[in-house]
Amino acid sequence: MTQQRTSADGRFRRVSPRARRGPGHGRWIALAAFALVLVLVAVFGSGGLMVARQEAAAVRALDAELAVVEAEFGVLRSRTEALLEPGGFELERVAREEYLMRAEGDEVIHLVDGTEGASVDAGPSR
Repeated sequence: MTQQRTSADGRFRRVSPRARRGPGHGRWIALAAFALVLVLVAVFGSGGLMVARQEAAAVRALDAELAVVEAEFGVLRSRTEALLEPGGFELERVAREEYLMRAEGDEVIHLVDGTEGASVDAGPSR
Protein backbone atom coordinates (compact mmCIF):
# COMPACT_ATOMS: atom_id res chain seq x y z
CA MET A 1 0.00 0.00 0.00
CA THR A 2 1.15 3.46 -0.71
CA GLN A 3 0.97 6.34 1.58
CA GLN A 4 -0.53 9.74 0.87
CA ARG A 5 -0.36 13.01 2.64
CA THR A 6 -3.94 13.53 3.63
CA SER A 7 -4.04 15.87 6.52
CA ALA A 8 -3.27 19.52 6.90
CA ASP A 9 -0.39 18.80 9.24
CA GLY A 10 1.27 16.66 6.56
CA ARG A 11 0.99 13.28 8.23
CA PHE A 12 0.67 10.17 6.13
CA ARG A 13 -2.04 7.59 6.40
CA ARG A 14 -2.57 4.34 4.63
CA VAL A 15 -5.06 4.35 1.70
CA SER A 16 -6.58 1.18 0.33
CA PRO A 17 -6.25 0.49 -3.41
CA ARG A 18 -10.01 0.75 -3.86
CA ALA A 19 -10.11 4.19 -2.27
CA ARG A 20 -7.11 5.20 -4.32
CA ARG A 21 -8.94 4.37 -7.61
CA GLY A 22 -11.87 6.55 -6.69
CA PRO A 23 -15.49 5.77 -7.33
CA GLY A 24 -16.12 3.12 -10.01
CA HIS A 25 -17.99 5.33 -12.45
CA GLY A 26 -16.09 4.06 -15.47
CA ARG A 27 -17.75 0.66 -15.40
CA TRP A 28 -21.22 2.18 -15.15
CA ILE A 29 -20.54 4.58 -17.99
CA ALA A 30 -19.28 1.75 -20.19
CA LEU A 31 -22.29 -0.39 -19.30
CA ALA A 32 -24.71 2.47 -20.04
CA ALA A 33 -23.01 3.16 -23.39
CA PHE A 34 -23.19 -0.52 -24.32
CA ALA A 35 -26.87 -0.68 -23.36
CA LEU A 36 -27.56 2.45 -25.42
CA VAL A 37 -25.88 0.90 -28.44
CA LEU A 38 -27.97 -2.26 -28.02
CA VAL A 39 -31.19 -0.25 -27.80
CA LEU A 40 -30.30 1.80 -30.89
CA VAL A 41 -29.49 -1.35 -32.85
CA ALA A 42 -32.78 -2.93 -31.74
CA VAL A 43 -34.79 0.12 -32.81
CA PHE A 44 -32.99 1.27 -35.95
CA GLY A 45 -31.04 -1.79 -37.09
CA SER A 46 -31.72 -3.88 -40.19
CA GLY A 47 -34.28 -5.98 -38.33
CA GLY A 48 -35.27 -3.34 -35.82
CA LEU A 49 -38.60 -2.05 -34.66
CA MET A 50 -38.71 0.86 -37.11
CA VAL A 51 -38.23 -1.48 -40.05
CA ALA A 52 -40.90 -3.81 -38.68
CA ARG A 53 -43.36 -0.90 -38.37
CA GLN A 54 -42.66 0.21 -41.94
CA GLU A 55 -43.13 -3.30 -43.26
CA ALA A 56 -46.36 -3.72 -41.30
CA ALA A 57 -47.69 -0.48 -42.82
CA ALA A 58 -46.76 -1.73 -46.29
CA VAL A 59 -48.56 -5.02 -45.62
CA ARG A 60 -51.68 -3.14 -44.49
CA ALA A 61 -51.61 -1.03 -47.67
CA LEU A 62 -51.24 -4.14 -49.82
CA ASP A 63 -54.10 -5.84 -47.96
CA ALA A 64 -56.35 -2.85 -48.69
CA GLU A 65 -55.36 -2.92 -52.35
CA LEU A 66 -55.99 -6.67 -52.47
CA ALA A 67 -59.48 -6.17 -51.04
CA VAL A 68 -60.27 -3.65 -53.79
CA VAL A 69 -58.95 -5.97 -56.50
CA GLU A 70 -60.92 -8.91 -55.09
CA ALA A 71 -64.10 -6.82 -55.09
CA GLU A 72 -63.51 -5.84 -58.73
CA PHE A 73 -62.80 -9.47 -59.55
CA GLY A 74 -66.10 -10.51 -58.00
CA VAL A 75 -68.00 -7.96 -60.09
CA LEU A 76 -66.25 -9.08 -63.26
CA ARG A 77 -66.81 -12.74 -62.42
CA SER A 78 -70.56 -12.19 -61.99
CA ARG A 79 -70.69 -10.18 -65.22
CA THR A 80 -68.84 -12.93 -67.09
CA GLU A 81 -71.22 -15.55 -65.72
CA ALA A 82 -74.18 -13.43 -66.83
CA LEU A 83 -72.68 -13.10 -70.32
CA LEU A 84 -72.07 -16.83 -70.62
CA GLU A 85 -75.51 -17.83 -69.36
CA PRO A 86 -77.32 -19.70 -72.16
CA GLY A 87 -80.45 -17.93 -73.34
CA GLY A 88 -79.55 -14.84 -71.30
CA PHE A 89 -80.13 -11.35 -72.50
CA GLU A 90 -76.94 -9.87 -71.04
CA LEU A 91 -74.80 -10.83 -74.04
CA GLU A 92 -77.30 -9.32 -76.43
CA ARG A 93 -77.61 -6.14 -74.35
CA VAL A 94 -73.82 -5.68 -74.25
CA ALA A 95 -73.52 -6.33 -78.00
CA ARG A 96 -76.22 -3.77 -78.80
CA GLU A 97 -75.30 -1.05 -76.29
CA GLU A 98 -71.53 -1.18 -76.06
CA TYR A 99 -70.55 -2.47 -79.49
CA LEU A 100 -73.45 -0.99 -81.50
CA MET A 101 -74.23 -4.36 -83.06
CA ARG A 102 -77.61 -5.16 -84.53
CA ALA A 103 -79.49 -8.22 -85.50
CA GLU A 104 -80.67 -8.85 -89.07
CA GLY A 105 -83.60 -6.61 -89.84
CA ASP A 106 -82.99 -4.23 -86.90
CA GLU A 107 -82.68 -0.53 -87.52
CA VAL A 108 -80.46 1.44 -85.14
CA ILE A 109 -81.35 5.03 -84.34
CA HIS A 110 -78.98 7.18 -82.31
CA LEU A 111 -80.51 10.06 -80.42
CA VAL A 112 -78.29 13.07 -79.83
CA ASP A 113 -78.92 16.42 -78.25
CA GLY A 114 -79.17 19.32 -80.67
CA THR A 115 -75.78 20.87 -79.87
CA GLU A 116 -73.62 18.70 -82.10
CA GLY A 117 -74.12 17.40 -85.57
CA ALA A 118 -76.42 14.38 -85.73
CA SER A 119 -74.92 11.25 -87.14
CA VAL A 120 -76.80 8.09 -87.87
CA ASP A 121 -74.70 4.95 -87.69
CA ALA A 122 -76.19 1.60 -88.37
CA GLY A 123 -73.25 -0.12 -86.72
CA PRO A 124 -71.72 -3.43 -87.68
CA SER A 125 -74.06 -6.34 -88.16
CA ARG A 126 -73.53 -9.58 -86.35
